[in-house]
Amino acid sequence: MSWCPLCLRDAIRGFSNTVEIVRFSAGGYDEHGRWKDGQSETLRVTASVQPTKPKEKMELPENRRSSAAITLHSLEKIDTVSVGGKKQPDIVRWIGEEYEIASVEDWTEHGGFYKAIAVKKGQ
Repeated sequence: MSWCPLCLRDAIRGFSNTVEIVRFSAGGYDEHGRWKDGQSETLRVTASVQPTKPKEKMELPENRRSSAAITLHSLEKIDTVSVGGKKQPDIVRWIGEEYEIASVEDWTEHGGFYKAIAVKKGQ
């Protein structure tokens, strides 16, 4: 059987749930030099959500590897922190908990999806 990018998209759709993502616009400094986060909006995104494998956690910064984490496969864009763009990472609300996007892989050219790892906030 040959590899099929559309098959991956169908698999993601078949094993997906609707999750809430809080996305922030670019922030900036006020007149007193204090950082102010940008405005937030809540989006509903279709994603396949699974526990993160230990091997995948090794790709995260060392201080985040022991945190509870989930892996999302989504047909819609997911954002991590952008220092140059002055944006906070997306926050995922999943089963009553909040997770912060720690890494994103863009697989849109080879499968039409984004893969993201999110770590539980407050850990």
